[in-house]
Amino acid sequence: MGNGSSKKKKQKAMAKATEQITNTQQTPVVTSTPSNTTTTTTTTTTTTARKPDTTTKSTSDVRPIQSDDSDNLKQLFEQYSSIDAHENETDKDYIGGEGIMKLAEDIDIDPEDVGILIIMFKLKAKEQYKLTRQEFSNLSNFKVTNLTQLKKIVPQWKNDIIKSADKTEYKALYSYSFDYMKEKGQKVISVEYAVPTWKVLMNEQYKYINEWCDFIQNDYKKAIQKDTWDLFFDFVMTVGDDLSKFSEEQAWPIAIDNFVETLRKQK
Repeated sequence: MGNGSSKKKKQKAMAKATEQITNTQQTPVVTSTPSNTTTTTTTTTTTTARKPDTTTKSTSDVRPIQSDDSDNLKQLFEQYSSIDAHENETDKDYIGGEGIMKLAEDIDIDPEDVGILIIMFKLKAKEQYKLTRQEFSNLSNFKVTNLTQLKKIVPQWKNDIIKSADKTEYKALYSYSFDYMKEKGQKVISVEYAVPTWKVLMNEQYKYINEWCDFIQNDYKKAIQKDTWDLFFDFVMTVGDDLSKFSEEQAWPIAIDNFVETLRKQK
């Protein structure tokens, strides 16, 4: 009897312990686990969904030109191309000199400011006082589709080209100006065109630009060769205002040699 009673007590104790263990294992499933799982799943899903949005925003900075933008440029072109009385009435597909001057006026650029040349340079205009439809459409490459944007970007171009420590693009603009200003079919540029172009390009760069232009007009009096044009830029960048840096042994064009001699006599 004693052994049987003891055995029954042990069986009851084991059954009770088993029930407690079972209840303990089931508790997280009922109360905390679903809540935690839902929170974790929601957070993971939200984080994953945001990644494509971030990538999209970083690549959307480069905005393609829309059809409305293209229409704006077409309207601007028609507006300024209609100003000039074209010599050939069958060829009206360009903005002439008067139209270019009106465009400069509308964006507050002085006719004697380098800004006009910079616009022609950026748009890759091939003939002086002439801007074709295709050349004008190059504004879209700079995301410029109206006058407000053009007015804003020209000073930026000027600062980047003229005032930059790196003179690579400035020299490219300077060299371009010779080809732009010379008359069609010519290999030289007349004094009439060279002098005002030098003043526009070098007014802020060379202390003696007026003396140089006076010398070209009154003493030299010859059409300017491409070699002389290009080397004058190098002269300004290397010798500049300090004539002590000039050496007769360097292979400068005769125009520059004679100018330095004249300038030294005046000093």
